[in-house]
Amino acid sequence: MLKRFKWLSTCICLLFLIGLSACDRLPIEIDLPRFWEMSLTPEATEAFEPTGPENSEQPQSIPTPIGEPEPVKQLTLWLRPEFDPESDTPAGKTLKARLDIFTRDHKIKVVTRVKTAGGVGGMLDALNSTQHAAPGSMPDLVMLDREELISAARLNLVYPHQALNSIQSGSDWYPVADSLAVVENLKVGLPIGFDPLVMAYDSTTQIPPANEWSAIVTNPGRLGFPAADPQARFMLLLYLSVGGRVEDDLQRPMLELEPLTDALLLLDKADAAKHISSLSLEYETDQDVWEAFNAWSINKAIIPMRLIFEGMHEGDAKVPKPGVTTPEVTLADGLLWAISRPEPERQAVAQLLLESLCEPSFLAKWSADLHLVPARKSAVTLLEFPLLKPVIDPIAQVAVMYPDQRILETVGPVLGNAMRVVLQDGGDPAEVAAAAVESVR
Repeated sequence: MLKRFKWLSTCICLLFLIGLSACDRLPIEIDLPRFWEMSLTPEATEAFEPTGPENSEQPQSIPTPIGEPEPVKQLTLWLRPEFDPESDTPAGKTLKARLDIFTRDHKIKVVTRVKTAGGVGGMLDALNSTQHAAPGSMPDLVMLDREELISAARLNLVYPHQALNSIQSGSDWYPVADSLAVVENLKVGLPIGFDPLVMAYDSTTQIPPANEWSAIVTNPGRLGFPAADPQARFMLLLYLSVGGRVEDDLQRPMLELEPLTDALLLLDKADAAKHISSLSLEYETDQDVWEAFNAWSINKAIIPMRLIFEGMHEGDAKVPKPGVTTPEVTLADGLLWAISRPEPERQAVAQLLLESLCEPSFLAKWSADLHLVPARKSAVTLLEFPLLKPVIDPIAQVAVMYPDQRILETVGPVLGNAMRVVLQDGGDPAEVAAAAVESVR
């Protein structure tokens, strides 16, 4: 009996082991999730929709609600060091007073950070690195010039917004201001002010020169301009004033033979008539020309308007009192605000601040402190420069923005070289123009 029981137990064990080995060959695999792979956040469930009477009484599950964004209690502005509200400059003080009013009226704190214009750690570099490393630390508004705005828009660092169109609607904004704010047919900036290139003369000792750029041939006195300027802005302006183009239909750099010949002939004739100072060939910067004008070394100067604003603030009686001509066209660059946060709730509050910062009476005061022509016509009427006010509006009406930097980098050196060959080496304008046009192709 005992032997039979042992034999039976042995058979049962063998059958059990055979069964276990067979399980390993089953075609079904059960892969249970590991706990660290499981989502800890419940997903929103879709609402249950009954398909028949038997389900009519089943409760419907409700999607998980998304919470409302927290109210915006603080905005951040990035701007250049010279405009820092915490500085002791007139522009800084004017801006600080405005931001204090905004904070009082809207109970929203405005924090400012200063960034240099370019280079490592500059405005664009800081925007780009912050967006990638800590997008939540991006500023709400950022102050940019035209070239910075183009780069920022192409890198998706700033955003178009309907507010920019609505604020700039109507006829109160100068055409050049609207142009400065547009990149690839999208308005991505709100203009603050711009800096046109002008001809200054001493209003106390000189008869006002003729306004047209072609009149450099006959206007008396010695004209000074930065002939060593790498971008050759005055030569570019002469070329544009006689109908030249610097960009073809495919947006490639170009120069045209006839307008360039005409522009070089103007310089050649003015030089022959002794109306261009030989010192111009030594001037490389606007500051060089401005200092020569104030030292009475030249009678007329091609300079940005901002230098005249700066001089009027200084009020030195020993220097010329500048008057300004009103030409048929001029070139300008400028400063703008741009929206640099994508959240709708932040953009809505940033719009309130933009509206405050472009209010005409504030813009007149602040742009004068910035040494810029205000972007709005109504702000120009509030400027406190009685001698200049009559000419500022006509100049602003005909100002156009400089070509993009990629164009200037190509045509600027070519125009500058052509100008120097004519003025310094006595080159034939037609031959020099032909060589310049060919070099850009």
